[in-house]
Amino acid sequence: MTIYDRKRRSRRHAYILLAIALLLLAGAALVWFILPRQASPAPSADLQWTPTPSPVQPAPTATPGPTPTAQPSVLARNLYQGSLSLFDGQGSGQLSIHYVNTSPDTLYVLYLHLYPNAVQPDSLQIGQVTLSGVAAFHEVSADGTLLRVPLVNELLPGESVRLYLDFSFTLPRDGLPMPQQEEAATHLGCLVPVMALYENQWLQTAQPDQVNYAPVADWRLRIHTDESLTLLAGDLQPLEEDAYLYTHASALPALILP
Repeated sequence: MTIYDRKRRSRRHAYILLAIALLLLAGAALVWFILPRQASPAPSADLQWTPTPSPVQPAPTATPGPTPTAQPSVLARNLYQGSLSLFDGQGSGQLSIHYVNTSPDTLYVLYLHLYPNAVQPDSLQIGQVTLSGVAAFHEVSADGTLLRVPLVNELLPGESVRLYLDFSFTLPRDGLPMPQQEEAATHLGCLVPVMALYENQWLQTAQPDQVNYAPVADWRLRIHTDESLTLLAGDLQPLEEDAYLYTHASALPALILP
């Protein structure tokens, strides 16, 4: 083989390699320019970005206000309001007592006199007792003449509390002895529970002949009875049949039953 033949063969190999390279380039161009490109997915219109949550600030706690103090009573003295029914020697009643502490001392208990029981035991019976609308603990003394009602909250000077109670009674056979009163007569004020007097301490002796020794109060009673009433003081207004409205400012109602 001559040198010329060798050079020609080398050029042939070079042409073949060049042709192969051109074919590869053409194929790559075909793939790049002719075949469709896969488009990048467009962001969905429904896609919503979740905002970065801001730190939750706790609601400020309100500063508690001071506990309201009891207000002084608008009444200058006690107020009795209620109704009484009395027929054939038997009676019942409901009484609301607005009691004002007019003393300079703080009170922790209330006392009420049950005068009929000092003359005839069990003449006056106590039913329900409430303080400012709440059922209250209460107890009657061994002789039945004194009702004791402990207070839930202390009663400061000038403050007041509302006491409600219902009761039933039987007229004592011989009436209730009263100062300057004829025999066999019953003072109507002695048939209802009456606040005891507080002067440095509670007057706890329920003596019927000392019933006038009691705190002055305003009385407003609706009375149902078929008995005749003798008015000693105050105002007595007839209402419907066998009914009266009695008002007075005194220690006890000034009415007498024959």
